[in-house]
Amino acid sequence: MKRLLIAIALLGVAGSAWAQATPATQAAPAYAPYDESRRYVAATIGVTFGNKTSSTFGAEAGMKVAEVFEIFAEGGRMTDVTTSGTDTAAGVIGTYLGALGKGSATWSVKTPANYGAVGARYLFPLFGNFEPYVAMTLGVANVDKQASFALNGADITGALPALGVQLGSDLSGRGNKVLFTLGGGVRVPFGRLLVDAGGRYCRIFTDPQGTNVLRFSAGVGFKF
Repeated sequence: MKRLLIAIALLGVAGSAWAQATPATQAAPAYAPYDESRRYVAATIGVTFGNKTSSTFGAEAGMKVAEVFEIFAEGGRMTDVTTSGTDTAAGVIGTYLGALGKGSATWSVKTPANYGAVGARYLFPLFGNFEPYVAMTLGVANVDKQASFALNGADITGALPALGVQLGSDLSGRGNKVLFTLGGGVRVPFGRLLVDAGGRYCRIFTDPQGTNVLRFSAGVGFKF
């Protein structure tokens, strides 16, 4: 019995020494988002869908203020956000010009919009550094309505008053309007590079008809 107790005691001492010498099994590392202390800048390019389909390009810069929360500023240009109401108004004038008997009338409308906005982005980390997100911005769009008219191929836009036509603000003029966007996307960092793709619903509070545009874009950025 005495020998058995001595053997048990020796086994206990050996087991304790082995446990101290063997490192504990490391727990799986928790998800680590891309270094929220770093800021970023990015360039974007894409396409817009509304009454017309056009292109868009821009730039943005931002920083994380919490693990999954980010603030940013963006600016860019949508090359044509013409509304259906603007197209209809141009068609009415074009039809009138054609009825004057001075030749075949043609017309076109283009409405580029430069914009600047500030916003917030909330990230939903899933695995690795794959980060879906939702984002919202509020800002200003400088909308430039450019309607042109021609008779027999000759531009007569500047001579419209002599033909009894005065273009209103729905067809001509530049102005600043409130811009609101809401959307989401996916962000994937590769070292210091940042790849982003997403879509936004854009509302520009133009008169007399509001402008609704869907903007889809992809971007590449750099963290610093």
